[in-house]
Amino acid sequence: MKKNLFLLRRIVLLFSLFTIFTFTTACEDDPIAPQEEHLEAIGMVFYDSGIEVARIIRGVTADTLKAPLGGLSEHYEIKFIDENENEFDPPSTEYQTLAWEFEDATIANIWQHEGEEGSFALHLQGLLVGETNIEFFVMHNDHNDYRSGKIPVKVINEEGVYGIPVGLELSNEITGDILVAINNSQVIGQLSVNNNDTTEHFEVEFFDSYNNHFQPASPPHTLLVEVADASVLQIVGQDADEPWAFKIAGLKSGSTTITIKILHDGNVGVTFAPITVNVN
Repeated sequence: MKKNLFLLRRIVLLFSLFTIFTFTTACEDDPIAPQEEHLEAIGMVFYDSGIEVARIIRGVTADTLKAPLGGLSEHYEIKFIDENENEFDPPSTEYQTLAWEFEDATIANIWQHEGEEGSFALHLQGLLVGETNIEFFVMHNDHNDYRSGKIPVKVINEEGVYGIPVGLELSNEITGDILVAINNSQVIGQLSVNNNDTTEHFEVEFFDSYNNHFQPASPPHTLLVEVADASVLQIVGQDADEPWAFKIAGLKSGSTTITIKILHDGNVGVTFAPITVNVN
């Protein structure tokens, strides 16, 4: 009887040791589990070009985020606040991303530049005059590490504002004639240039879904014109004094396309559909 009891205790002990070893090995073999860091924050701060515009701590704020009707707010960058009320930079978006929820999504929306989706930089887009609340979340896999609490958002009607560009008009700078128009993915018109010749300046003007025509402030916005086949033509005549104008120089007979992009601080903000250019 004592011998059987001794054997039973040894079996239980060996099983326990095996379980601990297996668990420890599994943790060591998973490089992600112990290295992912949860966001430890009690608040967040919104900056516009280094100037604080709003903050919320422990779900309480006295500030209001604002957006113009039919347009975009300034470019807000976010920092977080730790338990000692010190600010720190946002986490890497490889594991943690920004999400949000509006109480009334018909009043306002969030817009982020191409390639910045889920990052900790954003614009507010005003849809209807009114007020609502927004709550931000930092998502970590399928759960949130942080929720901000509700922040008031107010959409006001201002003159001289514009929204997200949905199209453009490309015109002859001297005559004012519109040569090409793009509305979303629809392109109307083509460009042409003679071989070994250079065009006059083309000027680009953009428009939003409210048909407001505009040219963004430069800087921080700049114009990029990419050529599909650089052996056929090249882009010339760009100047800081005329940031939304360019010329085309024909290098050899043929056909290719150019793609117009708006850059924001050197990063692609909006890309438009390609425009056909014929070199005669």
